Amino acid sequence: MAKFIPEDSLSRPMPPSENTVYNAIKNSFGDDWTVFHGLRIASSSRAFDYKTNADADATRDIEIDFILLNQKCGMLVLEVKGGLARYENGQWYSGSNRIDPFYQALKNKFAVCGLFSSESGGILGSLPVAHAVCFPDCDLDESKLPPEAHGITISRGRMNSLPLLCAKILEARRPFLKPGAGEISIEEIAEKLSPCCGCESALSKEIKAEGKIFFELTKMQYGAFQVLKNLRRVNVRGCAGSGKTFIAENLARELAAAGKKTLLICYNRVLAEKLKKNAENIPNLRAGAFFDLCIEVCGISQEEVKKYSKNPRMWNFAVPKMMRERVEKYGISYDAVVVDEGQDFSDEAWKTIEMLAVDGGYFHVFYDPDQNIYQNACKIPQAPEEVLLNVNHRNTKNIFKKIKPMMSIEGATVMDFSPAGSGVREFVIPEAKARRQKLREILEELNAQKIAGSDIVILGGHTLKNTCLKYGAEFGGYKIIENARSGRRDVISYMTYMKFKGCETPVAILIDVDKNDERWAEKNALYTAMSRARSLLIVIYSSEG
Repeated sequence: MAKFIPEDSLSRPMPPSENTVYNAIKNSFGDDWTVFHGLRIASSSRAFDYKTNADADATRDIEIDFILLNQKCGMLVLEVKGGLARYENGQWYSGSNRIDPFYQALKNKFAVCGLFSSESGGILGSLPVAHAVCFPDCDLDESKLPPEAHGITISRGRMNSLPLLCAKILEARRPFLKPGAGEISIEEIAEKLSPCCGCESALSKEIKAEGKIFFELTKMQYGAFQVLKNLRRVNVRGCAGSGKTFIAENLARELAAAGKKTLLICYNRVLAEKLKKNAENIPNLRAGAFFDLCIEVCGISQEEVKKYSKNPRMWNFAVPKMMRERVEKYGISYDAVVVDEGQDFSDEAWKTIEMLAVDGGYFHVFYDPDQNIYQNACKIPQAPEEVLLNVNHRNTKNIFKKIKPMMSIEGATVMDFSPAGSGVREFVIPEAKARRQKLREILEELNAQKIAGSDIVILGGHTLKNTCLKYGAEFGGYKIIENARSGRRDVISYMTYMKFKGCETPVAILIDVDKNDERWAEKNALYTAMSRARSLLIVIYSSEG
């Protein structure tokens, strides 16, 4: 479900027409959308008036019905007009009253954009910005609408397709973006529209500033990407935080854009969901988990999936072999295969993955031998070219200093202008009850520092019920849930470090770390878990060492 700001929108009085739209958004939009309802802006900017071709004084208070934000789609300013609206003789009417909904929506859009400086590149950098008008109480003949309403009108009969229509309206604005416009995140837009005035702590400011720095550092890996895209078959060995996933995704997109039937796969399901989501609606590109592809091609039932999930040998040997038989029988192949987190796959899986690439096609494998936590042989298929990525772009210097001794990649280093960060906090607490209390204290502190739960992930070696947290609870004002990232400020995700591998978070808290536990005994486990933290790493050990 979309995240609404304010969250208590339904408890506030609103016209029936807005209530209809609110419920339509609530019931059909995914959690990748952030929605502002009833946003009031005291605009002191001067907005362009297309009716008079001049700057118009926009220093009045305005209220915007809905603003819909999505990192992939952009920002849509939506004006809602209830009742039986109609257009005749060059004028819009609601009953006997004259209205001008499209001009109002346009001015509201300019008022919102006026809150943002040109530093982001254009109005909102690389994000499309559009306005639209929704008539939830009536149907309109779109062929008879005036030019100003073409393509941006949503009437009652189209409400069932609201997410698709909003995405389509925004996509139509993409060709008008300025080339080379800077990046801006949905979080930055949301913070600007609904700032937490006077309560942002030094730590939250530090984490936010570091996030921007890491984003710019990661973009510097475009150089490596430019080299790799000209190589047909290559293995890319890189340390944690060296931008392997960033490069793999961009490489896959580029190959797909060139008309190549492209497959982007990994082992880890959480990372796979991110890759899949980012690849939506990109022609020629399929992204996701290798084993999900096997399940689909082989027609494996959910009952069998549950059975196999309890038997790693079935996943790593039987399922790839079954998939290989289907590939041979039906000639399944791709012009380009890009593999992320390659160290996770078994030899049997590699035999099948290699067969998916056509002879002479593109085959790129990204891997880090130090993150081989499944204890496979890590025999990456040989390639004529190998590229080394040994510069960390993701972790603060203090976190990198902690994980560097665990790396085997030669010359591993961190960027000179990476932030130093808040350091690494470590505690040794043998008693489970005391560890739980320490976590409560840590979360209370983070909550007081205004750190959003969506910026925190708790990592362990076992399922939640087998940790000191047992079945989760509310700690320090946060609710802890397992295996799901809600995006809410008051919810923290708990995952095993195996499930979260390949992902990252501003704050990572490791719990129940025990050298006597086989899940933590190998240095690869600790390295993999610790390197997930970008800015702040907290480790709660249950034993020394």
